[in-house]
Amino acid sequence: YAGSAFEDFRTAIAGFVSVSGRDHAYWQGDAPCSMHIEEVETIWAAVAETDDWQPLNDKIASIRQMGAAMLRLGTEEPRATNH
Repeated sequence: YAGSAFEDFRTAIAGFVSVSGRDHAYWQGDAPCSMHIEEVETIWAAVAETDDWQPLNDKIASIRQMGAAMLRLGTEEPRATNH
């Protein structure tokens, strides 16, 4: 964004402060947490075919990590879960 084409943009954002909380481990991952139908089908197949619950447990952990990272971006403190 160093070129003259971005001068107006740089001026427009000059007063903004960076969001805190981007140091959470979630933001260092390769890709965001998703729940595409192919993932759901793969998780379900592991459970249905071999009674393997680990992919589901891994997905739940990933979702919780994403939630914790999102809370750090806001003003709300993470809440304890009853699990």
